[in-house]
Amino acid sequence: MLFVQALSLCLLSAITHMTADATSFPHPLPTGYYPEERFLGFRYVLTGSGISKYDPMDLMGAVVEKADELFCFGWIQQTKSDGKRIILGQDAYAGEARCWVEEGKLFQTFLKEEMKEMLPEVNDYDIVFKEYTDTKILLHFSHFKVLDSRRNTCFRDEPHQCDEDLLDIPLW
Repeated sequence: MLFVQALSLCLLSAITHMTADATSFPHPLPTGYYPEERFLGFRYVLTGSGISKYDPMDLMGAVVEKADELFCFGWIQQTKSDGKRIILGQDAYAGEARCWVEEGKLFQTFLKEEMKEMLPEVNDYDIVFKEYTDTKILLHFSHFKVLDSRRNTCFRDEPHQCDEDLLDIPLW
């Protein structure tokens, strides 16, 4: 009987602790308590005329290598896009990443500046980011993955937004 009472107290304590919110603590929460303070999650689309001159596996490999170096996870995929919506005729690369905040900023800088230098024959190189307020990427892998270009990864909003005819299928 004593065991059952002790177990009940432990469970009650655990439940109370799990349901406590930030206002129930008698002291300020430490920095880094919330995921938004520790992580940076974002979607991105790389575009530019002439980007198709480069080997897709080399380009995506450079992104994966940098993501691995920074301990980010996520994905990249060759797609057709104008940077906002998926369209036919223009090569682009879309993806998502989630990293520690500082590493996420470094990864965004890499995509914005260092990738541009690696692709000198690409005119009007551009990258569009959408940061997620909850930091959670929608396609979640344990590492940084190259996705098959035939996989449907478009979203309901920009960047990498689906064409109208794809909006009637279940998306995120």
